[in-house]
Amino acid sequence: MTLIKLTNEFDRTYNKTQWGENVTHSVKWSGAFCSPGCIHVYQDLVVALMLNPVHANFQHPHAWEAEGDVLLSDKGRKFGVAKLTTVKRIEPLPIVTNIHRVAFGILCALEVYEDKQFQI
Repeated sequence: MTLIKLTNEFDRTYNKTQWGENVTHSVKWSGAFCSPGCIHVYQDLVVALMLNPVHANFQHPHAWEAEGDVLLSDKGRKFGVAKLTTVKRIEPLPIVTNIHRVAFGILCALEVYEDKQFQI
């Protein structure tokens, strides 16, 4: 399955894990996000960029097409794998504006807030 891996501008993630073209990393699976036993990925580039500020908060992110088998999902926002290969860097990245972020926030709120008056 094609996945998206975000890195910093030096193609690293936390704990200085180095990613690059055709680089594979694997972990002893823990089944828990934000642990050494789970590699964090996305299934959509725009979602990855929208959630970057609240997940990794890379100031100058790079995005990679990657391959792995999804073992964990956080309601479709982020996904976890035990083994991941970054295949190629995605360039250029789409530009995400403040208008995009506001629209994304509204859509997220509409997805979870059940008051019908709010949804009108």
